Amino acid sequence: MGKSNWLKFNNMDSTLHYLLLPLSLFGIIAIEAMGLQLILGGAGLLTLGHTAFFAIGGYASATFVTYIAPALGFQNPALLLIFGTLFAIFLSGASSFLVAIPCLRLRGDYLAVATMGFGQIIENILYNIPQLGGASGFTNIPHLASLWLIWIMVTVTGCGLYRFYQTGIGQAILCSRDDEIVARCFGMSPEKSKMAAFIVGNMVTGLAGALYVHTFQFISPVSAGFQKSVEILLAVVIGGMFSIWGSLLGAAILVLVPELLRFLPHHLSGGLEFLVSTGLLSSRISHLMMDFFQNSMLIFSLIVLLILKVNPAGANSLLHSFHQSLKRTLKIRTRGEQANEAAS
Repeated sequence: MGKSNWLKFNNMDSTLHYLLLPLSLFGIIAIEAMGLQLILGGAGLLTLGHTAFFAIGGYASATFVTYIAPALGFQNPALLLIFGTLFAIFLSGASSFLVAIPCLRLRGDYLAVATMGFGQIIENILYNIPQLGGASGFTNIPHLASLWLIWIMVTVTGCGLYRFYQTGIGQAILCSRDDEIVARCFGMSPEKSKMAAFIVGNMVTGLAGALYVHTFQFISPVSAGFQKSVEILLAVVIGGMFSIWGSLLGAAILVLVPELLRFLPHHLSGGLEFLVSTGLLSSRISHLMMDFFQNSMLIFSLIVLLILKVNPAGANSLLHSFHQSLKRTLKIRTRGEQANEAAS
């Protein structure tokens, strides 16, 4: 009995250890997606170089902790994390301000292309700085973050952005997104509002980059690439780009669903073998089904297309519609029961 309990505890411990990195990545991607949500869903700015600021924040924090802090005499891990994160947020905000001055004069596809070009510039610069690891990436970064810290920051970021939308500048951002002429009539400056959204959103992204490097102890120039920007854009769109909490759903779909799909063939193989042994399924069809379920990215793509087909507004809107339908059903059932009681 004692050995059985030890095995159960050991299996639970290994499961929790396995879940540590996916849940950490989920939280970091959620913070990054919330930053992009403010820019894309809040201000209506389509950017394709968002992860450049993620890389700037990550490299800035790693550089501060590895090179600058020892020269200043910082050794306390908490101080290293605090000052490294603040340095990452500051550098991300400063670089986004410099990028916003020329780029926010553009609109639509032109803005997307300009920010994509900025991302490529940052990626190529990082490839050619050997002090930061070059193409091999920045390694041996101190492990200062934890799962609990990441999710505390997810909560703080989500609540902070929700409160930010209630402020005057937040309302000006939303008004400028919907109608710039109306915003000007009320004395608002759409240019300043969009710049504020762009800077704040990228500062949040810099925070995500700092947490990433102190969790995984590594970052490479690929983090600033176009593909990563598209992945974060997908998380925001599939979750619902007009909702902060939709970014959480999008990050969950982007990170956790592919991870769960990895185990799908293992769990289905036993059932398919049973169906083949009983003659309910041919061996050839069983092999075709296994080949299909082993292609996790194909299944993930179909899930994304299905969500956007059912509700183009994203998973958050889909859940909201389901919740409203459930409330209406329960209300109708309650009224019916009350009517039956009154009749009896």
